[in-house]
Amino acid sequence: MRTPTYTLPRALQQRTIGNVETGEIFYLPSHCVYLQEKTQTLWLDDRDQLPKHAAKPTKLLGQVGILCDIIANDHGNILRGYVADCRFVKDGNEFDAIPEELPVDDDEVRYFLDLQSHLIPIDALIAKNGIARTSTTMLGDKRFFASLTPLIKHTNKLRKSMDKKYRKELAHLARKA
Repeated sequence: MRTPTYTLPRALQQRTIGNVETGEIFYLPSHCVYLQEKTQTLWLDDRDQLPKHAAKPTKLLGQVGILCDIIANDHGNILRGYVADCRFVKDGNEFDAIPEELPVDDDEVRYFLDLQSHLIPIDALIAKNGIARTSTTMLGDKRFFASLTPLIKHTNKLRKSMDKKYRKELAHLARKA
């Protein structure tokens, strides 16, 4: 078999979580984010394809905003990481759980080991806390907290745009009634 002598342009490549560009913001349904129940940490599968409207979802409820970013650690090494905006996720039951123990069935063991080899951590996140869920908190690696700022601003801007569109639609329906 001959090997092609070209590489597909970025626009034609499959878009996966693992190959997003640094600084890129996208949104995933919460069931595409994995919860490690033992450690209460969130993870992504680097093979998961990005949804068609990942950059601009039609709704925010149940969506997790993700930003891929790079930072320099104390030793000058570059770290690539992911941060998440979980303010629009109702509760942890919306995440897909990572099995705690090695399954017994051979097919499930293969799936489990394959998944484990492709999981990447969410390094920092913002989420609503408390019973009333009126305040927010940032969790995770403090070195990535600054990376949350552009994600939060982008999500807030998207939410305002959606609210404005919704109000226009309601006004239009009210005039028709």
